[in-house]
Amino acid sequence: MQDILLSDVVLLMEHGQTSMYEALKMSLNFVELYERSTAFDYRSKVIERDGAAQMGLYKRLDAIIKILTARR
Repeated sequence: MQDILLSDVVLLMEHGQTSMYEALKMSLNFVELYERSTAFDYRSKVIERDGAAQMGLYKRLDAIIKILTARR
């Protein structure tokens, strides 16, 4: 049960960009309502897109580092 509660808190923290304290104050009904909303789908896509963009940046930096180290 604690794992479920903590995962809900983490979900609210990531999606709502709230602190842990604020997420713990919200009711569990809010979590269920939020997960079924279009806002959840939108925020999930934003988080996924940001992660993909960050990974692309890391790959480019890695390629640049490999080229620079190969020239030495």
